[in-house]
Amino acid sequence: MIVRFRTFSISLFLASFNSYRLLEDISVAHRQQRPTGRRRLGDTDVLLPLYGKEHMASGSASLRNSSHPRNRLLAELSSSDLALVQPHLQAMPMPLLKDMERPNRRIEAVYFMESGIASVVAVQPDETRIEVGLIGREGMSGIAVVLGGDQSPNSTYIQVAGEAQRMAANELRTAMNASETLRDSLLKFVQVFMVQTAHTAIANARSRIDQRLARWILMAHDRTRDTTLPLTHESWR
Repeated sequence: MIVRFRTFSISLFLASFNSYRLLEDISVAHRQQRPTGRRRLGDTDVLLPLYGKEHMASGSASLRNSSHPRNRLLAELSSSDLALVQPHLQAMPMPLLKDMERPNRRIEAVYFMESGIASVVAVQPDETRIEVGLIGREGMSGIAVVLGGDQSPNSTYIQVAGEAQRMAANELRTAMNASETLRDSLLKFVQVFMVQTAHTAIANARSRIDQRLARWILMAHDRTRDTTLPLTHESWR
């Protein structure tokens, strides 16, 4: 995979991490022909939760088949559960920095991402912000709603512009109350996201900066399936 950053150079990207050492490490890795891209997912230092080849293949197939939902979570619902949800879905453009959830504010809608990336950020009282997870076409926002709540201490916003299916939170609650299998399917994604946040904490605490960057790029690539990540300084808060 070749990653090209639009509108700002790789040196500025490295500087934003305050580490020019990263460029040297990447260069050394290339000379030593270390495993790269998907092959590096076997490196435990990267700490990237895997979906598995079969899951990735089914997701790609759903994107190619326009008769199926583009969101992988929706695509894997049974026909009866999808029928409960589909009438309440509204296609929405998701521009850069769009707020999906604000800290400690009532969640009015959930979003099933079809393209682009949403960033979930933990916000401390002093406004310190730490990214704890990413959401792409594999999942949805509104985890608090799935768990029976109506707000989250985290901020969720669009980091890479794309598209999503919007559903009112109350409509989702009604659908989950009507179908135990729908609730179970959404709870499985909650578990997947919790695993991701746990590995993010481990990576932030124990991994070198180049390993953390490799992990983030691979996670972003999983969600965009593109060799170009359209990121600029304005993509982060």
